[in-house]
Amino acid sequence: MGNRETPVPVDGPALRELARSTGGGFYEAASGDELRAVYDDIGSSVGYRTERQEVWPWFVGIALLGAVVAAGTSLFWFSRIL
Repeated sequence: MGNRETPVPVDGPALRELARSTGGGFYEAASGDELRAVYDDIGSSVGYRTERQEVWPWFVGIALLGAVVAAGTSLFWFSRIL
């Protein structure tokens, strides 16, 4: 009730153990400058890769499905296609 902030202390040893057991790294920053240094350090190891992917098969598949549904509806409604 209300907008009350509750400080929660960081469990450093548990986080260190988690990083060690999963093959990750543990960083601790108490100030903005230390945080910038951490980001500079991990920035080179975190990245992304852009991959081109064709989307036209999805549109063709949806159009074909629509045509089949339209033909089926026409056959049911008028007892003939078209």
